[in-house]
Amino acid sequence: MIFSEKMKAIPQPRRADLWNEYRVLCTALALQVTLKRENRPPTEEELLPLKTTANNANAILSEYGFDPSFFPESEDFFNLLINELSAVRSNPARGD
Repeated sequence: MIFSEKMKAIPQPRRADLWNEYRVLCTALALQVTLKRENRPPTEEELLPLKTTANNANAILSEYGFDPSFFPESEDFFNLLINELSAVRSNPARGD
């Protein structure tokens, strides 16, 4: 199940909290553009806020029995994050 499907299942007001975390995580897409343009990997300083936010999002998901969607402890965290965000983007909800 992709993150957006899980988010729909979270009741308010926690869904709003999760939405705020998602908005921060989406900054990774802009960072990806910068990294490609500069032909470099992300720095730990750039990843730290994303990892913190991923942990927060996973904590909210776990409150409602969902598996994590993000893996901040993984060495491949940034690529996994981009893959998850890309999956959400390519599967818009009706009306999006």
